[in-house]
Amino acid sequence: MDKLLTIVLSGLVSGAIYSLIASGLVLARSTSGIFNFAHGAVAFCSAYLFFELNTGLGMPVLPAAVLSILVMPILLGLLLNKVLFRHLASSSDEAKIVATVGLMIALPALALSLVDILIDLGVDLQTGENVFLAPGLGPVPKHNWVITDTLVLDSNQLVVLVMAVVCA
Repeated sequence: MDKLLTIVLSGLVSGAIYSLIASGLVLARSTSGIFNFAHGAVAFCSAYLFFELNTGLGMPVLPAAVLSILVMPILLGLLLNKVLFRHLASSSDEAKIVATVGLMIALPALALSLVDILIDLGVDLQTGENVFLAPGLGPVPKHNWVITDTLVLDSNQLVVLVMAVVCA
């Protein structure tokens, strides 16, 4: 029974992440008329910014989360809408697909290149090459709640579940 509960909890957290991704895709498609294949690339840039702010620059979790979740993606979305998506709205489906797939490739490369440039300029940032466990949005160190012998819920999983419910 414990094994079943562990699998269910793991599935709930994974399902919550997928629901957040799906909500973003549906929202982007319904507002712009474009299925944005670069949605994951924007999420990567946001997560990478959080990593660099929190781990590289030592910024506390809350300000790093606000900047990387509430500020940067909105500004990037407004910029992409003004520069690209507004012009793609009346384009063919093929043009929309090619543009967003190209963006999917370009955005992560741009984020990584920008960090490399900043490192070359002397900013003390992490390269991300040896990241095995990225920081989460929960408290540091994370809290673990032992429900049964094999069922453990940590604070980062709880944040994901709560945010999925809030966004839904």
